[in-house]
Amino acid sequence: MTAENGYALAPSYENGQTVETYGGGICQVATGCYQAALKANMEITVRAPHMFMVTYCAGGLDATVYWGSQDFCFRNNSTMPIRMNASVSGGQVHISIDGSNFTGQYVKLSSKSVGTRAYRATKTIYNADGSVYATEDLGVSTYKAH
Repeated sequence: MTAENGYALAPSYENGQTVETYGGGICQVATGCYQAALKANMEITVRAPHMFMVTYCAGGLDATVYWGSQDFCFRNNSTMPIRMNASVSGGQVHISIDGSNFTGQYVKLSSKSVGTRAYRATKTIYNADGSVYATEDLGVSTYKAH
C-alpha cells in the first residue's frame, strides 16, 4: 500500500504498537464487511480480531486485515447472488449486503465481556415473527493492553 496507489497515512497496529502507515484504517472496511456478512448469514471462512481493542465496534465483532499476511474472507452460502454496497459519509464506513430473503429471517449481533479484554460475540437468527431460529457462538476474542 502506497501513497501512489491512493492510500493515506492513518493509525494501524504493527509489532504491538500503534503507528502511522499507508492504508491504516482499512480494518474499518474489513470490520464493516465482517458484520454485513454476519447479518446476511454468510459463511465466514477467515477472520481474526485486532491485537488491541478498536473504538468503532463492540469487542469480538471486529476483523483485522494486514497486507500480505492476514485476510478477511466470507462465502456466499446462499443459492442466490448477492451485492455488496460500500460508502463513506460523516467519517463513517457503511457496508451492506443485498440479496433475496425468502424466509424473512434476520440476524442480530451481540457481544459481552467474559474477562479482562475478552469478549464473546454471538449471532442470533430470528424468524420473521421474532422468534429465535438459531444462535451461533462466534467465539471469544482477546485483546492485549496498550
